[in-house]
Amino acid sequence: MSEKEDRIAARINQLYLEMDELYHGYAKRHGLSDSMLWLLYSLQMHREQPTQRRLCDEWHTSPQTMNYALKTLEGKGYVSLEPLPGGRHDKVIVITQQGRALIDGVIEPLMRGERRAFHTLSEAEQGQLLSLTGKLVSALRDALGPSDS
Repeated sequence: MSEKEDRIAARINQLYLEMDELYHGYAKRHGLSDSMLWLLYSLQMHREQPTQRRLCDEWHTSPQTMNYALKTLEGKGYVSLEPLPGGRHDKVIVITQQGRALIDGVIEPLMRGERRAFHTLSEAEQGQLLSLTGKLVSALRDALGPSDS
């Protein structure tokens, strides 16, 4: 890699870390861990009752991290875990009334903020951002190998 390419890679990584910091600060201000924030976010995106395994796969989260977040949210009364009909071990995640209030008060404002931020980009720029980020992730996966999670 040239010095210029090294600087570009470093800047991209700095920007990704800054975005992570923004989400982390938002979660912390609302008394949530990062994993709890993303779990609630994903539940809002699904609008149905997904399994823990499905969310781990979609959000690239370890089962241990997901289980900790689920148990914490369950202990606070935000979600319940119910056996999947016909399933032996899988359970669906059900949002409780208290959990719905948390999602409405914390996750929905986050999503509105994201939409406002994305609308600062043109539709073409949004498509380019998604396409180029996906291309970069794919190239990194090829260069670095699969993750250990």
